[in-house]
Amino acid sequence: MDRLNLRHVPLPPGVTLDDLYLAMTKTRDQTPLRLAGGRELSGLVQANVFSGIISNLFTVLLKESVVGMVQPANQTLFPDLISASLPLEVKATIRPLKGGEGHNGHASWTVVAAFLLEPDGKIDLLTLSIAYLTEEDWQYQGSQSKAADKRTQRTETWVTTAIGTAKLRDGLAYWDPRVPISKGLRRERLAIPLPIPDYSPFSTG
Repeated sequence: MDRLNLRHVPLPPGVTLDDLYLAMTKTRDQTPLRLAGGRELSGLVQANVFSGIISNLFTVLLKESVVGMVQPANQTLFPDLISASLPLEVKATIRPLKGGEGHNGHASWTVVAAFLLEPDGKIDLLTLSIAYLTEEDWQYQGSQSKAADKRTQRTETWVTTAIGTAKLRDGLAYWDPRVPISKGLRRERLAIPLPIPDYSPFSTG
C-alpha cells in the first residue's frame, strides 16, 4: 500500500482520507489471520466467508480510526457504522471495481474494499471505493439454486445497479496502479446515464 494512491473524492461527514488509510493499514497489518495452532484462516474457510471476515475487521478498525464514529451493538443489522448520524456500510471483495453486494438495499454511504491475498497469507488493499447510494441504486437478487438437486442455494442478496456501480467506481478513494481500468470499463461508464464527476477516474477533465 502507498499513501500516494489516495484520491480526493466525496466522503461521509467526519471521515478523512487519513482515517481511511489508517484503517486500511491496520487491516493489512492484522493479517495473516491464523488459528492458535498457526494454520492460516484463509485456507480453512470459503472465499466469501473470508471476505466477510476482512469486511468485519475493516469495519471495527475504521470505527476506531474515526473520531465520533459509532458501531451499533448488533453487528448483524443495518448499518455497520454510523458517522455524523448517517449510516455507513462496509463490504470487502477480491474483485476490484465489481460494485456492491450485500444483504440489504438501504440508502447509505457504502465502502467497498478490494483486497489481494498474498502467498504468505497477508492481504494488500488494492482499491477502496466509497459513495452515497440511494435505495434506487440497489436491486434485489433472490436466492438461486446452484445445484440440480436443489441442496445448494445462494443467499438472498442485493447488488448495485449499473448506476450504483458507477457511483462506487467514480468514488475511488484508493487506487493501486496494479488495477487497470480497461477500455471496456470506460465504454461501459460512458454509456451510463449519469454525469461523470471531475474526481472520477473516468473523467477526461
